[in-house]
Amino acid sequence: MSKSVDQEIGKRSVRSALAVPEDMSSPRADVPPQKVSLFRRVINYYLRHYSIFVLITSLMLSIPIAIYKWQIAFQDEVSIAEDHFLFTAQTMATAVESKLNSSIFYTKMMANYFIAENGTVSRKNFHTATSTSIWSNPFLQAVEFAPYVTSYQQRLSWEAEGQQNYLPTFTYTEKLANGTLIVAPNETVYYAVQYAEPVAGNTAAFGYDLYSEPIRRAAIDQAIQTGGIASTARVRLVQSVIPEYGALIMMPLYVSNGSVVTGLSGTTNQAFGIVIGVTKISMVINAALSELALPGNIDLFLFDMSNTPGNQYLGHYSITPSAQYDNFTYASAMLPSSISGDISYAYSINSVDRSWAVVISARTGFIDSQHTFVPTKLLLLGLLEPALTLIFHLSLLLLQKIKKGSDGRSRFELSFREI
Repeated sequence: MSKSVDQEIGKRSVRSALAVPEDMSSPRADVPPQKVSLFRRVINYYLRHYSIFVLITSLMLSIPIAIYKWQIAFQDEVSIAEDHFLFTAQTMATAVESKLNSSIFYTKMMANYFIAENGTVSRKNFHTATSTSIWSNPFLQAVEFAPYVTSYQQRLSWEAEGQQNYLPTFTYTEKLANGTLIVAPNETVYYAVQYAEPVAGNTAAFGYDLYSEPIRRAAIDQAIQTGGIASTARVRLVQSVIPEYGALIMMPLYVSNGSVVTGLSGTTNQAFGIVIGVTKISMVINAALSELALPGNIDLFLFDMSNTPGNQYLGHYSITPSAQYDNFTYASAMLPSSISGDISYAYSINSVDRSWAVVISARTGFIDSQHTFVPTKLLLLGLLEPALTLIFHLSLLLLQKIKKGSDGRSRFELSFREI
């Protein structure tokens, strides 16, 4: 019996030891539960969803940065395209200006030749003197000489020279409004083309009285009155067989004390004649640009800003044909402001006594044609980072589910109390 009592006492001791103390048991009904602060709950929530927050933050930063890099690269390509166009346009404009200056230079050179020979230049000598300038400057349609004639007897004398040394039918002519050449009537003043080189391609100009046409007459009067070189506004050349424009560069010659000179002004009665550099605009532009490597979607236009609106267009150059610009009737009335495109460049040229403008335009689509795959490549590489981050975090969430313990809590979840 004593043994049984001892066993009973031992069991009670074990139960007492295993019993939960009163202060550690479930709270009594009269004791309110302890409240968790908002800060603890927020931290607890963040720690339980840490991977989701990291994923959202990564996406919110990576995607805008990738788009920003793409935009910067895209704008850089636009800037590079604009700089390339500007460099090309400047090269084209200065090349055209150089050819125009050459026209002026060779016109002055021939005037100096007349001075050196004191006006006694035969047709043969004129041919020899101009052959070099014509050969080295194919943009010159012709180099001409027109004497100052003030009487019918002088006219007959110069016509006889032309009939003897050029063509038996040589005579002074002028042009009707419809373009037909007729024998010039008797006038008090003539500036008819006596010499012209090369002969081929310029036969229609021989004997043509430049003073019979208002635009040419205005340039002759300007040159003679000022004593300096002058240029006409745009004119349709007598020798041109297609619709296009040209300009005549005129250098006046005078007789002073028995010698042929230049540089006198206001002395019409002392005029000896004029030397003319016939510049065909299309030939000038083609000669200037034919040797340049140019993109096919850039157009060059030449305007005479000294002329009235609607009469300013001189010519244009396009590698790629344009139905609009190649229409002579349309182009003739063009204004610089009517040219459209992605980007344009204007360059001023002082051509003798006139103000010309070179306008170079990149056609619509030029900027887009200069873009490469680099900005898109940068965008794709930039989006690769958030894509990999998304895949990584989704993998963690999947692994988190797989590794859940038997207590129903993820081994990766940390409660605030455990921290």
